[in-house]
Amino acid sequence: MVLAPTSALGDATGQIRPTGVQGVFHADARVLSRAELLMDDQELEGLTHGDDGPHGARFVGLARWLGDPTPVIIDASSAAVGRSLSEVNLRGLTGATVLAIFRTAGQGPRTLVPTGSERLRAGDVLTLAGSHEAIAAAREALGDRA
Repeated sequence: MVLAPTSALGDATGQIRPTGVQGVFHADARVLSRAELLMDDQELEGLTHGDDGPHGARFVGLARWLGDPTPVIIDASSAAVGRSLSEVNLRGLTGATVLAIFRTAGQGPRTLVPTGSERLRAGDVLTLAGSHEAIAAAREALGDRA
């Protein structure tokens, strides 16, 4: 018997499906046959993939059903200033998703991939996606005057 390290084999979108030789293998035994990432019970459209260092891979997908990205500026008077994205709970309350945060204050201009612990600052530009209704509700919740 040949014992191999743990490895994962999936398709070009990063999904591991219960077909063919896909799966997570440890010591030459399949220990996981299915791992599929869904958003809103739908599969993302695979855009690109590539190596992420010697022991990883990166997959980029698109949720077309979320609509066009919409920028929203966080005004200094917004109740969201100083609160984390988890505390604001924008997706839960409005259905809008924060895709990115463009921030000019602090360490110079940069774009952040948001996490729930990210605290919002005055002047942040949130890139939101969602239905027209979700974006409108998010603008209202954030105090956006646009």
